[in-house]
Amino acid sequence: MKIKAKETFEKKFTATKNTVSTNGSVDYLKFLKNNTYSFLIVPKVVSIDLEKDEVEIDYPFEEVNTHFGLYDLAKARGLRAQRINCKGCVVDKWLSETKVPKAVWRIAVPTKFFNTYVIHDKKIKIASFQDYLYGVLHDRISKIMAELNINLIDVFRYRVKVYTNPEGRFDVAMEVENPINAESSGYMNVLNVVNKKPLDIYIEQNICAEPEFMAELLKHLKDYTQEVIDVEKDEKRKEKMQESTDSLRAAVEGFKKDDDLPPNEPVTDSVINNEEDPF
Repeated sequence: MKIKAKETFEKKFTATKNTVSTNGSVDYLKFLKNNTYSFLIVPKVVSIDLEKDEVEIDYPFEEVNTHFGLYDLAKARGLRAQRINCKGCVVDKWLSETKVPKAVWRIAVPTKFFNTYVIHDKKIKIASFQDYLYGVLHDRISKIMAELNINLIDVFRYRVKVYTNPEGRFDVAMEVENPINAESSGYMNVLNVVNKKPLDIYIEQNICAEPEFMAELLKHLKDYTQEVIDVEKDEKRKEKMQESTDSLRAAVEGFKKDDDLPPNEPVTDSVINNEEDPF
């Protein structure tokens, strides 16, 4: 079967979604420190044409933002517990359009994850790369393309290894030996499976928080933001009042010091009758 790339395939890589049922569970590949994982990244399948014996693929990664810092806010405001994951949700949009205090930004800023289907231990799973690890993977892919003079389609025929480096951080290596046969029946079966369960749709239906929940959470976030602004304004007002009080106190102390100066020496007859007086 011939594999061809969608026209946006390379562009999505250099830049850094079907109404299909996605019922059914999917295994997840979770990266744990001091463990090594070897897997294949599965490209996103756009279409499969059996008559032409063709499959069109696209860049596989789907970005998801997780608002870790808003869990406590949701809990404090009595919202039911659920994952606060989204793809360009109302919270993301509001943050991009609104200047918020640093205290609000620290809890509301999302952590980016890049999700993709992978083949690990002979199973199709979803792997999530946090933004810094995705950046490392991106760099490794770019270097392999340059060193081996191959295109992005061929890169995904090589296994990826995620491990913990001596500095204690996740790292990535490309295993260039024994690339998978992209025309094998097993690989075509994998592409057929992910074609029936598009990752972007699966994420929206099974991983992202419900739009109604995010809209309700945004209302509480706006209320909390106003509370923070009011507190900061009150603190600034108190600071100004304290500065004025300190300035007034300093001025009063200055007057007291002037009053405490000793009087001028009196002019005496001895001074006036001094023979050495030039006057």
